[in-house]
Amino acid sequence: MHGDFLGFIHRQEEGNTFDGTAILGRYRSPDLSFGDTGIRKHMQKVILNYKPESAIDADLIVRYDNEASDSARPAPYPLDSSQIAAQFGNAVFSTASSAAQFVFGGPSQPLVRQSIEGSGFTVALRIHDGGETAPYSLKGFQLEYQVGARR
Repeated sequence: MHGDFLGFIHRQEEGNTFDGTAILGRYRSPDLSFGDTGIRKHMQKVILNYKPESAIDADLIVRYDNEASDSARPAPYPLDSSQIAAQFGNAVFSTASSAAQFVFGGPSQPLVRQSIEGSGFTVALRIHDGGETAPYSLKGFQLEYQVGARR
């Protein structure tokens, strides 16, 4: 909210849409080679740290080898917000919405451990948001992999 020189108060934004239109969110990491583009990496797990304000509708997408069309393209992994702590005003104790189940006393910034599949010489993570969820911030991620053969 803000005021103007004529004494009027204006509300700038309200809700999770732009006047009824979804606000699509996109994130893409750089292509990560882990120091050597000549060694294949067999990806095992992504540990994702994010801070949501409520249930979210987003997918984690893993792409290999600079998104080459002939590289592995696993299906998107939905980001799970079921183990996120209920925050005042967003959830009622001992009830659950159909979108997510809130946990009393759970972590507010969860570390989500997502098993992933595929391998490549480089890997990039993308997050695609459905557009009508409450705000959240991506704090960081960690990738676990095994070293494969050299090119």
